[in-house]
Amino acid sequence: MFSLFLQASEDAALTDLAARLAVADSRVAAHSASLAARLGLPMRGTNANGDFQLAGWEVGPVYRQTCNLGTAKTIGADLVWPNGGAGYSLTGAGLKVGVWDSGPVFAHSELTGRVTVIDNGQPVSGHATHVAGTIAATGADPNAKGMAYQGLIDSRDWNNDLAELAAAAAAGLTLSSHSYTAVCGWSNNYFGDGKWAWFGDPAISQTSDWKFGFYDATARDLDSVCRTASRLLPVVAAGNDRSDTGPVPGTPYWLVTNVKVLSTDVRNKDGGTLGYDSLPMGMQTAKNPLCVGGCAKIPNRYGKPGDVVLGPYSSSGPTDDGRIKPDLVAPGTGVYSIFEDQRYGELTGTSSSAPTVAGGLSLVRQRYRQTHGNADPRGATLKALAVHAAREAGPYEGPDYRFGYGLFDAAAAARLATFDQQVTNTVLEGTLTQGGVFTTQIQCDGDQPVKATLVWMDEAGPVPPVRLNPATRILVNDLDLRIVKGASIALPWTLDPAAPGRAAVRADNWRDNVEQVVFPTRPEGVYTIRVTHKRTLTRAQPFSLVVTGANPPLALAAKPNRVKGGSPNVVTATVDVGIPASKGLVLKLTSDNAAAKVPATVVVPAGATRATFTIDHSAVTVDQVVKISALGSGVTRQVTLTLVK
Repeated sequence: MFSLFLQASEDAALTDLAARLAVADSRVAAHSASLAARLGLPMRGTNANGDFQLAGWEVGPVYRQTCNLGTAKTIGADLVWPNGGAGYSLTGAGLKVGVWDSGPVFAHSELTGRVTVIDNGQPVSGHATHVAGTIAATGADPNAKGMAYQGLIDSRDWNNDLAELAAAAAAGLTLSSHSYTAVCGWSNNYFGDGKWAWFGDPAISQTSDWKFGFYDATARDLDSVCRTASRLLPVVAAGNDRSDTGPVPGTPYWLVTNVKVLSTDVRNKDGGTLGYDSLPMGMQTAKNPLCVGGCAKIPNRYGKPGDVVLGPYSSSGPTDDGRIKPDLVAPGTGVYSIFEDQRYGELTGTSSSAPTVAGGLSLVRQRYRQTHGNADPRGATLKALAVHAAREAGPYEGPDYRFGYGLFDAAAAARLATFDQQVTNTVLEGTLTQGGVFTTQIQCDGDQPVKATLVWMDEAGPVPPVRLNPATRILVNDLDLRIVKGASIALPWTLDPAAPGRAAVRADNWRDNVEQVVFPTRPEGVYTIRVTHKRTLTRAQPFSLVVTGANPPLALAAKPNRVKGGSPNVVTATVDVGIPASKGLVLKLTSDNAAAKVPATVVVPAGATRATFTIDHSAVTVDQVVKISALGSGVTRQVTLTLVK
């Protein structure tokens, strides 16, 4: 349990951090406004891409821009709703998601009584309203039903967002959604005159914008907030830059640096010919939040990796230091939700993907609280559940720089929170100190692959000098995850930023603060999951670990459990294994008394959790208690049946 002393200490640190960030934001805003006025650049506006606003100055101006029933089915949220089939009845009731956006959420009837507008300084935002509806719309129009459709929304604009986020976390906020990015590279019709604009700096690179993949002060400060606020998980949109091509060569466009001039010089499309390295700097390149790319909805639910089709807009990693971003993907194409003035409609972009995941994670958090004594998970734990439960996507096994670890699956993540109460060591929260080693063991019968996901909120990293693709290492505390069986040691997935389209390999990962290991074979026996670290830790490092593949729980019941021996009454026994079997699970049955006979085996079908069998019984001269046993996955369970004369 999170102690009151630690909570008070954390809240004080967050309050101090919020105050320091607010002062820094004020200075940056004043400096940027002065430069923009001198150069004749707009402070704020709306164009075909959505809302934009001047946010700072790095060499040149830095602008911010805004980046469901079918959606719910794609991520499995509807399965955990009441009557959804999972038996959880999750709605997000009473749980709050903070929404930062270009302006306040409109008081739409789909959100009546569940939105608190905290910042009123900007005009009502249709974009923010659509985001909030994707999270929490009640579903008067069933196609617009939000993921956590009884949840609460705190609405703020994006000014001073990190200072406000730190203060909100100190006040108890645990989940937030951010669907905006820095403007990088090409932007079509940015100034409303039909011309493209390019926001790179030719003094740094003539062809590519240095801001893609760059770990800047915003990323650093967000990492600092997440490291300080142990229960907080921000969910951020990956951005929509991968499809930006720029004008036809020879067509004049605006070059926006310290000046705004027309140019015809040829620049690369964002992300180059393959679309990699198109992740905007800022929140998207931070280590600790959950970064979400966009995909199409899947009409008939997920069946195979090829069902997950990446949106052509969705920004791709790697970051400049080679980290895996985005972390996963969710529907962002044609997402139907609410707008201002009681309207409904669709938006396409990762602006819809991030709130889809934020709403789904609110349901996962609700299930975790139900199964863990009303305790909140760490932000790293919620992130680990999301990454571990993600469905495979992309052309190869393991993560990649486009899909991350795959398609977000709210139902599977909620099941993991449930299994933690049934299978020992499914979800673990620990702390590693200097020189420390953490180990845990599981017994596996080979039915499921042994898989572990490690997540930690790392210290804020160094901001590199401004240049194109600096390889400065951003990871500070380098934890290592291994799965050991006998002499075999399985290593985590690792990607090569020099060859971003190649498949992930199993090797030491020294870049990411998310590590996942899947043991490549399935021998039966005991597996050891081990967490260690390299070099010197800056201080004690909390971590979260999710492990699957252990023998499933086994329950055995008989009904009725008392009958007259030899009577016509049929005794039916039920076997429950809790975790759906990937293949038919064969259980051996025995009876310690010939007066009650059972089949030699019973099979739990692939994908199922339950099987039944009947117990034949004969007449007895005295009352007898019979023990019926079921053996499977290395676990034995017994039930007693009383036969009366």
